[in-house]
Amino acid sequence: MTTPPRITASELVEIVGALPGVRGIEPGIGSALRTIDARIRRAGEGAVHYGVVIDPEGGTITLEVGLERGAAPVREIVALLQRTVREAVAGDLPPDTVIRVKVQSLT
Repeated sequence: MTTPPRITASELVEIVGALPGVRGIEPGIGSALRTIDARIRRAGEGAVHYGVVIDPEGGTITLEVGLERGAAPVREIVALLQRTVREAVAGDLPPDTVIRVKVQSLT
């Protein structure tokens, strides 16, 4: 079993929401169900938050976001998100952790 990361999904929500071009976290059904499940079981609560899922065993972090149209090209905003999150979890998770960004909407 992998050691849980010290950074929590709630902290990542704050980091992600502060980036330019990101309108906010927009949870999909998958992260919503995982969050509810974690809260009911009272296990792994720090690893999930609506729109952010940290899976240390699977080696992934999933972010579900809404972006501002025209702030910058979507590709640049996604790359900034991935770099920022990778820096935030450095030392907590392996360097080969995959950071997935799901763009739920553009407005």
